[in-house]
Amino acid sequence: MKKVLVTGGAGFVGAALVRRLLRDGFAVRVLDNNSRGALRRLTGILDDIEMVTGDIRDPTLVQSALKGVDAVHHLAYVNGTENFYKMPETVLEVAVKGMMNILDGCIRNQVGTLYLASSSEVYQLPPRVPTDEQVPLAVPDVKNPRLSYGGGKIICELLAVNYGRNLLERVCIYRPHNIYGPDMGWEHAIPQFAVRLHGLAAAQPSGILRFPIQGSGAETRSFCFIDDFIDGVSLVQEKGEHLGIYHIGTMDEVSIAEVARLVAKSGGREIELIPGNLLAGSVSRRCPDIRKLRAIGYGPRVSLPAGVAKTVSWYFNNIGLAPPVNQMRTIGTTPFEQPSYPTGLLYCRNCEPVQLGLSVDPAVIFPPSYPYTSGTTRMLRDNFAELYRESKELYGLQPEDLIVDIGSNDGTLLSNFKHGGHRVLGIEPTDVGQIARDHGIETIQNYFRPDIAQRVREQYGAARVVTAANCFAHIEDVHNIVEGILALLADKGLFISENHYLISLLSTLQYDTIYHEHLRYYSLHSVKYLLEMHGLEVVHAVRIPTHGGSIRVYSARKGAHPVDPSVAAILASEPVGDAMLARLTKFRSDVVLAKLRLLALFKEIKEKGGRICGISAPSRASTLINYVGLDDGILDYVVEVKGSLKIGKYLPGTLVPVVEESQMFEDQPDYALILSWHIAEELAPKIRGRGFKGKFITPLPEPRLL
Repeated sequence: MKKVLVTGGAGFVGAALVRRLLRDGFAVRVLDNNSRGALRRLTGILDDIEMVTGDIRDPTLVQSALKGVDAVHHLAYVNGTENFYKMPETVLEVAVKGMMNILDGCIRNQVGTLYLASSSEVYQLPPRVPTDEQVPLAVPDVKNPRLSYGGGKIICELLAVNYGRNLLERVCIYRPHNIYGPDMGWEHAIPQFAVRLHGLAAAQPSGILRFPIQGSGAETRSFCFIDDFIDGVSLVQEKGEHLGIYHIGTMDEVSIAEVARLVAKSGGREIELIPGNLLAGSVSRRCPDIRKLRAIGYGPRVSLPAGVAKTVSWYFNNIGLAPPVNQMRTIGTTPFEQPSYPTGLLYCRNCEPVQLGLSVDPAVIFPPSYPYTSGTTRMLRDNFAELYRESKELYGLQPEDLIVDIGSNDGTLLSNFKHGGHRVLGIEPTDVGQIARDHGIETIQNYFRPDIAQRVREQYGAARVVTAANCFAHIEDVHNIVEGILALLADKGLFISENHYLISLLSTLQYDTIYHEHLRYYSLHSVKYLLEMHGLEVVHAVRIPTHGGSIRVYSARKGAHPVDPSVAAILASEPVGDAMLARLTKFRSDVVLAKLRLLALFKEIKEKGGRICGISAPSRASTLINYVGLDDGILDYVVEVKGSLKIGKYLPGTLVPVVEESQMFEDQPDYALILSWHIAEELAPKIRGRGFKGKFITPLPEPRLL
């Protein structure tokens, strides 16, 4: 069986190619750093492939990934128009370094066959349309950052052809032309049209929708459905000649206006197009001449109306868009477009977790400027103090024991162990870790991975306790993380995790805790299933009040500690299978009703001229405010305690400012919306005692006045 490496194999095109290669009998290795790809696209085949996680710019990693393979499909690249304008230097770096690493690796490992994915962007302004493979490539304006993408592809083609001419046995280049399909990303024309249509239709349930577009609508493209494109790649792989270049697409040229109307038709609406300006570097026509590929047997099968209908259906079903909850702009800065991502939930009957259907790049949701600090919340401080007391009492921790906290934030959890005389170490990817270092808590600024775990063990020894409080559910490749925890734990070591508890979330309608940092929502059944896959056994469990209801789970290597009766008791109380599915279905309906009831309350208040502020800006506030649609016309501002890193910024996706809490006592607005509503009974009396005279609103489980 021949083995093929696919770089960028977790991306839209890469994942489809991986599935086809497996179907055709190849062994497949995937190299992807998941910055734009997502492992969910490989669901159902992860056990059938070899996954290598890392950056195409890392020469050592690429060399290793190429060992023992017969051929490579090189797709890894930075895509997305927004990225071309914002970080052209990164686009070019990935292009050039990635291509050189692939070529060096092929030569050193005697990998004789290279298939390179290029792009129609190499033409920019083609002198003839339809455009054949002989048309000269061009970068008409080196100062235009958009051309970093096409320019990088031209460099890749030059390198592949000239290295491949004498140093490789076979090099084929394929140039995709506007490939589309379900789950293709969110920054391309058809997905953007689908999202726009969905939003406009929600705001205007009937009638013709005014639909803005870039350009006049007369601009043309040809679109190729993903299944047809993969057919073309398979033909190039099977029959393509050495140093051959092939266009893959269709010759059905269609106007952007017609594409917009097809999207609208798929969504059951009529639209009136509102023309706009074209971005610099955009072209008026693009359509490939595919006669060269047709000569070896290619023929597209999926019509544009059929493909658009499938694509729009997927986006409509996965659309619950929300911005990253801790990406906050400073008040007064120039406005810029903020990305939003779907928040649809998926449920697995087999292993019982509920999880988001989309994983967002950690660099987006955990930027270095991450503003969340656990030490500013009294309930969390008290909870972490209790965690220390409980673990010490139950398991007899000794001063020499090493305690490692994954996602250690500002060191609040570890401070309890440090004050208890234990050795402590934090692992935290954001700048918030500096706060812990300032308080004498040693902290490694990095994401937790198996190699980091190994480095920690070599330098500090095995850990008696590894903790992960409200961050274990944040990590996409959770199996890799559990293996890292195992590598770090001493033989009788304990892994203590705290997660939002799915049962509490459903019971109290906490849809506001659903955001991109939280990839998974765990029941004890799902935690137990996951840990047992890696030889860990749940030995103790307790429900705790943090974040509106969480669960603390102690686990260890099987047989290392007796299993406490608390485990069986909680398991017996949880719905599973059909019972869980019924709970989730009711949850969905109740969330919609809660939104409508809250809007009705605000409508009544604003009609009477009432002023409303918000109290506290936890991450969950962003989900609620963006889902319900509260803007600065409804909320005057949101207050935070003095010292919060969120003061002086806007809530994500809005122009609602976050200010120091003294302002509400000076302004005395008529109403205060308690966004940390799960602790409203504690907060309201304190704020009333400090002089607030207005009424309190809690939004969930259903809106009410206190």
